[in-house]
Amino acid sequence: MSRWIGACSALVLCCVLGGCGGQGSKVTGTVTLDNAPLTTGTVAFYPNQPGPTAYGQIDGSGRYSLNTGTDAGLAPGTYTVTVDATELIPPTPQNPEPLPKLLTPERYRDKATSGIVVEVKPGSNDIPIELTSK
Repeated sequence: MSRWIGACSALVLCCVLGGCGGQGSKVTGTVTLDNAPLTTGTVAFYPNQPGPTAYGQIDGSGRYSLNTGTDAGLAPGTYTVTVDATELIPPTPQNPEPLPKLLTPERYRDKATSGIVVEVKPGSNDIPIELTSK
């Protein structure tokens, strides 16, 4: 009986410390480009420590919410952020296929050049991402 209680206690401790049922920290925020909300695109948080990358879609109001795989949120830690946003240019008689137009400067699309590093803390985090075209 005492082994069973010890095993159950260890399982509960692992869930509390390891974050069973999710990644532990909820991350949301607004993405702006030159102080105006960016209304489309993808945000990615790449961990600066071992762990998975988290992604989120930017909605029509510029808001995003991160997921790691199928789990909402991500583990606390330091992350490098990328933002990739494009819009389709409608077809014309000269160009019958819709073409993508890059909305975010190229540097923000690559984790090596984005220059955006953030700290995710345990619990809920509101992390604004402010981009500039210059």
